[in-house]
Amino acid sequence: MTFNPLEKLEKGNVDFLFEMNYQSQNDLIEDIRNAKDNQKIISGFLPLLKDKMPDFCIKIIYDMEEYKEEVFELLRKYSKGDLFYFFELKELMDIFKKTNWGKKMVFGFLDEILEKNLNIYKSLLKISFSNFNDCKFILDKLSKHKDLTIRAGFMLYVTENHFAEITNFYDEITNYFTCFHQGKLEYMPSKYVSQLAILFLKHGSRKTYYQIKEFILKNYKENDLARLFLEESNLNLENEFLTDCDRLFTTSANYQFEIFEDYSNRLSKEVRESFTKFLSYFKNEKLYLANFEYYDIELILKNRLGRELREYIDKYLSLSKRTDYEFIRSGSTTSCYRIGDYAFKLCKSKWSREEIICPDLYIIIKNLEEHYLRLRNGEVIAGLEVQPFLTRTITEYPKDVQKKICLFLRQELERLGWYNLDSLIGSSCGDNAMLLDSYLDADAPSLERVPSFFKQYPAVYIDRDRFYRIENHYPQER
Repeated sequence: MTFNPLEKLEKGNVDFLFEMNYQSQNDLIEDIRNAKDNQKIISGFLPLLKDKMPDFCIKIIYDMEEYKEEVFELLRKYSKGDLFYFFELKELMDIFKKTNWGKKMVFGFLDEILEKNLNIYKSLLKISFSNFNDCKFILDKLSKHKDLTIRAGFMLYVTENHFAEITNFYDEITNYFTCFHQGKLEYMPSKYVSQLAILFLKHGSRKTYYQIKEFILKNYKENDLARLFLEESNLNLENEFLTDCDRLFTTSANYQFEIFEDYSNRLSKEVRESFTKFLSYFKNEKLYLANFEYYDIELILKNRLGRELREYIDKYLSLSKRTDYEFIRSGSTTSCYRIGDYAFKLCKSKWSREEIICPDLYIIIKNLEEHYLRLRNGEVIAGLEVQPFLTRTITEYPKDVQKKICLFLRQELERLGWYNLDSLIGSSCGDNAMLLDSYLDADAPSLERVPSFFKQYPAVYIDRDRFYRIENHYPQER
């Protein structure tokens, strides 16, 4: 006779379940849920198994309206207040869609659900708007959510998909771009507010568009409006950009280079000359013949580091005796420019993907400023460094002294617990070590305690990359 597990369960025969593996149990759960007479089957085993196999039971009945009390009983007994003890996000959405009590339960755990996976947000909003009256209390909470990123997600969704409903949630939408958190006024990320401005303009709501635009230009040093106006190749958006191109250009977070290439003749003389001066600091002579002389600065601007770079220039020019500037050299990952008395290094990458790219040691040049943008795997995709500009080279000494200096740097670095994978002098990209004017310029807590050799020959590494701890035999590199 054929073994039928569904018939056994309906008759209260549950012993075979304890011998089934995890996958077989999951297959059986699906068979029970899909069975036409599943309530008969469930009534046969549920009283016997809900305390012995609570996870098995709840995976079957979790989204069935008639088993509300049993679901709540299992949650109270076993979940310890953690909604995800039993449920994955897909199951939570099933509860939300199929049961009346599920909407209130999801509402109660709304923050935990969104924290777990923001990708579910659009599904939650779609279901809520399709059951608007039943879910209005959820939509109200999301529309005024204390997390401004979640609030922004709601605003963007409703503006794109249910524009006529906006007035059900906001009187003046710009009043909801901020909130107080721990006594401090916080602003919604500018990229979302910029997107909202464009959406309102596309919907023909010019009054609200102008309100949002002025809010952006008043409250954010940088924004995405210019990029959003121009990247779509939409004539109406382009014309709107041209009505205020100076302000939109100067506040653009990452699109200034493209604007300058295509619309420089529409910018005012003052704005055009200011940006031309800024670019002139970073003309890469090595790439000039290939017409890529501004590749380095273009990469920095596209990665939203332009504002910081301008601040560094203003700061270090004010500290410099010299005010001229020049291109120094390009390497495999970094290009170096002298501005005033300082070296400005524009990084397109770093070899190292370690958490510490370079330690702060007295035999390594100090970064006065440092900002790297990294991917999740640790890879640097853009960066800025500012260092004192050194003029003395190791090669000013005879060959035998050069060898002693290089040997000292290697041995001293090892004594301090590190090693480096770059050559020191004579590489195709230039020297990676140079001399300070004096050992007193070294980045050391107690200068008098540095070795006497260093006092005589104050050589330091100048390329802050590819430094690894002695015990790290397999460093993470790109």
